[in-house]
Amino acid sequence: MTIPPNTTIFGPYADPRDVANWRISATGLLEADEWIDTIELVLGAEAVAAGLVIMEDAGREPVVVDDGRAVQIWLSVVEEMQLDPMFDGAGVLLPIEITIETNSIPARTWQRTIAVRVAQQ
Repeated sequence: MTIPPNTTIFGPYADPRDVANWRISATGLLEADEWIDTIELVLGAEAVAAGLVIMEDAGREPVVVDDGRAVQIWLSVVEEMQLDPMFDGAGVLLPIEITIETNSIPARTWQRTIAVRVAQQ
């Protein structure tokens, strides 16, 4: 997946051993009386190859938060990839495609690429 130049890059860097939550705000896309109704997340090929995982276990599944204006996801890197040299130095930028559908009638759909930089800390 090519990372578009306007991609939101989350910071600070994540360490490959981190298990952490990330908040994706959609406020800039939504009208005042609109909220996120459904979400779909797809890891980019680079993220899959690096062992990035969008966690799905209870309490860490992707959820809509902030009164429907943001999405919270939990990310981790599979254990067997955590010491991979790709994470040395500046690390690697890993893309995630997010698609949201809103509650408006008719529903509006937004698709954006976000990314997290994963590097040994």
